[in-house]
Amino acid sequence: MRVLVTGAAGFVGCALIPRLLEAGHEPVALVRDPEAAAAMAGRGVRTARGDVRDPDSLAAACDGADAVVHLAAVIREGGADRDGFRAVNVEGTRNVAEAARAAGAGRVVMASAIGAADDPAMRFLRSRREGERALADSGVPHCVLRFSVVFGPGDEFMNVLAAMCRALPVVPLAGGGRAMLQPISVGDAARCLLAALESDEAPGRTYELGGPELIEYGELVRLAARAAGARAALVGVPMPLMRAAVAAMEMALPRAPVTVEQLRLLDAGSFGEEDSVAAAFGFAPESVRDGLGYLEGIGYLEALRMCLGAAPRRRRGG
Repeated sequence: MRVLVTGAAGFVGCALIPRLLEAGHEPVALVRDPEAAAAMAGRGVRTARGDVRDPDSLAAACDGADAVVHLAAVIREGGADRDGFRAVNVEGTRNVAEAARAAGAGRVVMASAIGAADDPAMRFLRSRREGERALADSGVPHCVLRFSVVFGPGDEFMNVLAAMCRALPVVPLAGGGRAMLQPISVGDAARCLLAALESDEAPGRTYELGGPELIEYGELVRLAARAAGARAALVGVPMPLMRAAVAAMEMALPRAPVTVEQLRLLDAGSFGEEDSVAAAFGFAPESVRDGLGYLEGIGYLEALRMCLGAAPRRRRGG
């Protein structure tokens, strides 16, 4: 099966492409820049230059595709993605759906987020819900996989928590660390996407997927610190104070490690049923408690760079 993958060079895309190859499919990676194209070509993956914001490039990329896995999305706005929630998460999804329909693709599998809803106070989650609706309105056969927090080498969640614990003597716990999350490994997320692509039962369904247990945010910070060999003190901070501090940080740094919108997501929590993956796709997902080996060896300078907004490097382990 020829499968166009949007967001192929991203965190989840890099985990999905090898699984598609191992399963005998022919992935086509939609990439925006020559460096990403060269990296994919070096792995023996066919590429198509394009952008979900460019309908013409999508039409060419979808030509001959049997299915599309739509991963491209932004969780923060700024710079080239100043209006990214609407431009990428909503209109980009609409463009992908229309291109898939016009090309006669048999299915679109879309990655979304638990909590996607028409809530004007939650701009990211609202954009995800509007994107889901645009896909449904296109009429192309599809399914939606809503994930909780995804962790693994190169993630921008557990890596940032570990970096804060490594670089700072005191780490604030937003809202006292009581928010509930259900982390799922990037490998398991990719496995779910592949299963949905191949399942005859998936079209028309929306799945909410997380790892095997619900964990408080504060406990996740402690797990990240332990994996990184850090001993920072953890102090609960009321959410209003955290929002004010993060807003100031967003104004001061070109790319803040955390945004106010991400704080809103944390405050809302992200979780579903603890057996969601087993019930939907028949396998037991990895626990975050067993999958943080990639956080080992984060040095002080690297941690400091992440605290100032640098993206984490991909690490082996876990």
